[in-house]
Amino acid sequence: MERDKHHFCCAPASIETLLAESLLAVQDRFDKEGVQLSSDIKTASFIHCDEAMIKTAVINLLENAYKLYLIPI
Repeated sequence: MERDKHHFCCAPASIETLLAESLLAVQDRFDKEGVQLSSDIKTASFIHCDEAMIKTAVINLLENAYKLYLIPI
């Protein structure tokens, strides 16, 4: 990300919702490989963050895991 090009919009966000929406975004790809994605959050937790940026980061991590560990070389 380029410096000073993005204005962060911080607000309280549910960790459970952020993670669920991120998992949903990549679920089809993992399903095709027979991999089940799930999350287990015991209590409702909120963080003060830029929701879109956190989702982007989690999706990127999941996509990297897919590329590095599930695609045969």
